[in-house]
Amino acid sequence: MASYARRGLTVAIAGAIVLSACSPAPSQGSAHVDKAAVSTLSQHSHSQPITAEGNSVATLTVQAQDNDSAEVVTDDDTWSTVFFDDFDRSSLGTDWSAYTGRPSSDPRTWWDPTMVWLSNGSLVLAGAPSTGHTNLWRTGAVSNWKAAQTYGKWEVRFRTHASQVLSYHFLLWPQAESWPPEIDIAEGYSRERTNSQSFLHWVDESGIRRQTSFSVNGNFSEWNTVAVEWTPNAVRFFLNGQAYGEATGLAVPHEPMFLALQTETRLAASLQGQSRQTQFVWIDWVRISALDSQELA
Repeated sequence: MASYARRGLTVAIAGAIVLSACSPAPSQGSAHVDKAAVSTLSQHSHSQPITAEGNSVATLTVQAQDNDSAEVVTDDDTWSTVFFDDFDRSSLGTDWSAYTGRPSSDPRTWWDPTMVWLSNGSLVLAGAPSTGHTNLWRTGAVSNWKAAQTYGKWEVRFRTHASQVLSYHFLLWPQAESWPPEIDIAEGYSRERTNSQSFLHWVDESGIRRQTSFSVNGNFSEWNTVAVEWTPNAVRFFLNGQAYGEATGLAVPHEPMFLALQTETRLAASLQGQSRQTQFVWIDWVRISALDSQELA
């Protein structure tokens, strides 16, 4: 149930626009991060409470993809690719911006641009304990806010490992910076990485904030592709090409939104006595497609 970092907090996007004044607290400390571990192993803040029950569907189990399941970028009669990044380079580049700041609902996380890097053709979002603090982690988060659009298809191929601390949040956030709406493509709170959740945050006719949720089982320590298809009439969620959730009606937003990829701490978990090792989420590629003009008619 994550929202983009900028609601209700101070946060800056490194190398892009400053959203509000933000500077790291000098007492945070910097833990050593072993980036070599990536080779050997190889949001936006959480939404405010809602006042109505969320909808959900029966949990579906989907098999993970093979390691060599490379994505072929093709267009069809419904979708046309407008953005694709396989991270096959050495630096983040201008299409992405890293965060600096603290999510308003996760006081145990500090987004740090040094926790974002590229390695072996993957975008790495890392998390590590902050030196001198037993209850604070520095984690990585990025967005491609320049690629905001209304309707479309977003796909993210990723993997992570079992973690007592780190959670992941792949979401669409409104360009207008007014929440809701919000589309959470995939969020992982499961310690063993056996479950992922999707959420929509929206407002009903009475102005009450609502939440629609879906859940899917799988092995997220292996490569998987999560996706959302957003049209004027529906929002559909997919895992490895298999649909597991759909929302219609007022839950469907109608304004430009952009992709954010975030890591934070698992709010339900105590950080006391947990592993102090650096933990990772690897993103193999991201694809954004636009809806064919005939589909918009």
